[in-house]
Amino acid sequence: MRSLILVGVIATLFSTFSLSGALKAPASEKIAIAEPKIHRGVAADEVAHVSDYLEGKLNAKFQVFSRSALNDILKEDAFNASGMVLNADAQKQLSQQAVDWILVYSVAKSGSRYVVSMRVIDRATGMVRPGLTANFIVGDWSQIYGKIDAALDRMGLLDKPSENVKRIAVLPTQGTGEAARIVAGYGTKLASLLQESGLFEIVSREDLASVVRESQLTTSSMSASADWHKIAELRIADYLVITSIPDYQDREIASQTAIAGGTSSRRMMSARVEYRVVEVKTGKIIAQSNAHLQMRHTDVPADVRRDWVKTDYDNAFCEYAARWTIRRLLDTLDPLVVAAVDGNMLYLSRSAGLLVGETYRIYNGGKEIVHPKTGKVLGRASGTMVATCKIAEFAGAMAIAQIEGTPAGVIQVGAECRADHVADPVTEGKIFQDRSATPPAYPRAE
Repeated sequence: MRSLILVGVIATLFSTFSLSGALKAPASEKIAIAEPKIHRGVAADEVAHVSDYLEGKLNAKFQVFSRSALNDILKEDAFNASGMVLNADAQKQLSQQAVDWILVYSVAKSGSRYVVSMRVIDRATGMVRPGLTANFIVGDWSQIYGKIDAALDRMGLLDKPSENVKRIAVLPTQGTGEAARIVAGYGTKLASLLQESGLFEIVSREDLASVVRESQLTTSSMSASADWHKIAELRIADYLVITSIPDYQDREIASQTAIAGGTSSRRMMSARVEYRVVEVKTGKIIAQSNAHLQMRHTDVPADVRRDWVKTDYDNAFCEYAARWTIRRLLDTLDPLVVAAVDGNMLYLSRSAGLLVGETYRIYNGGKEIVHPKTGKVLGRASGTMVATCKIAEFAGAMAIAQIEGTPAGVIQVGAECRADHVADPVTEGKIFQDRSATPPAYPRAE
């Protein structure tokens, strides 16, 4: 009897210890936050609470190592001078404390703006961990904590990554010769259209310039495929948009002709426009295209262009080229889907890049097809076409479309929308109209 009791007790203890071991959460990695490097022009009391804030944000995912203990370890280390490298002695001491990472950051001032740089040092190598870097500029110090959250999120250091909109960096458009006249205007309009879409956060020119300077890259070298691995390490954005206009021609095809009391040149504008989209985390091209675009003076309403000069036509062509590009970018980065169904009306997932009157085919299904051995996504099945619709109007960020004919089946929320007829903003005379088809006075170029 005693033997049976003893066996029972042992079994119970074994079960208890086994259960507690199974329930015990695996130890999280340990991170330390170094004291900030404060450059001239930045008051110490301005950054006094930033490290506390960082510790609070990282505490959910990591064990946070004592800041004072870290300072003692780094006190005599060359790390204090370089801010980038740990010596062997410091690595050994941190290893004994089971510290895996060190977050270092610096704050400098450029005019009235604050320039913040963040890096994660891998204790095992003593070097900056590729990809775990962030650089940003803050115009108002009160915005610093929101910027920090976004930076930590991009570096993957938050316990529950936020659902922030994707960040896009638009590199300065490349172009020489005659094309150099319009590349800046085209790039500005493209960035503005991306911003207006409400779908992305655009990396500011100041942020981009800061990263380029710090990494010792140039915007032209970043457009070369040989340097895309460097872009992947910078993690400045989710996507990088690279554009170029290799050539541009603006031909005056006849002498000036009097129109409605003024004069207007008879012109033909044409250019080759190219774009590529690079997914920063992989360094891979996920979309690219090019086209030879043409625009005649008659594509602009006579009452709009009657006082135009050469610069105005350049400006108009920039608008056309930017709209051509934005349409294709959005089709790649934010494919159009059905967001809601209300009787004979469909609410589509975005309004940006669309025009009233365009028609779409609606497909249910369309699952991804993967390679049976490698698991690589080969494409999507076509799905089942259930309806066609025409865009009737816009409501904020949504497009409202009317179903044409009788649907062949139930239209599912999330159904894919594929273009059937896409309006050309030039040939259909809509480039100088807003989305409600009210023609504004096109702004004169400065």
